[in-house]
Amino acid sequence: MVTDQQYLFEMFKQMVEDGFGVDVILLLNVSSNILPKVIDYCRKHVDVDELYRLIISANYLHIKGLLDLTCQKATLIP
Repeated sequence: MVTDQQYLFEMFKQMVEDGFGVDVILLLNVSSNILPKVIDYCRKHVDVDELYRLIISANYLHIKGLLDLTCQKATLIP
């Protein structure tokens, strides 16, 4: 399963590899007021499998702050 973040990363990576976006990456179909919302969405939405692996790792390593944060995020998953 490919997450939104992975898709965007791969898209930008391919653009750079193809020679586009050395200084600027043109996103002709994305307005400047919408792009920050897209980036914000990608920052807030974590792949569920990744989230559970983070919970397991935080628990194993006894990292209470990370465990609390990831468990809180998990409760918000529909």
